[in-house]
Amino acid sequence: MGYDIRRDPSVFGSSGANGTVYTGTRKTKVYQLKTANRLYKVDSCGDFAAFEVGQVVDFRLGPGIDGQRLYFRQDGGKEFNCKIDGVSTIEDPKPNAAPAADSSTKQ
Repeated sequence: MGYDIRRDPSVFGSSGANGTVYTGTRKTKVYQLKTANRLYKVDSCGDFAAFEVGQVVDFRLGPGIDGQRLYFRQDGGKEFNCKIDGVSTIEDPKPNAAPAADSSTKQ
């Protein structure tokens, strides 16, 4: 469906003699993938370039070191994976109820 940019702050430094501490911000693309009944947000896709909006992809859900991941099949049968950042369920739209018949009569 597209992507958002998430900014991840980080603090790192040395505990050595000078104790210099550095801060930075990493920009991460968080992709949104829609199935019939779920919306997945995924990131940390490694060297994979990008998804295109509206692109149909073949994927499977599987384990990873840091939790569940989505595994995507590329041309040639190779796979790459992305960390699942969030999942939400898509509710089936309720059919519109027919308007109630007007039982009042005017005289």
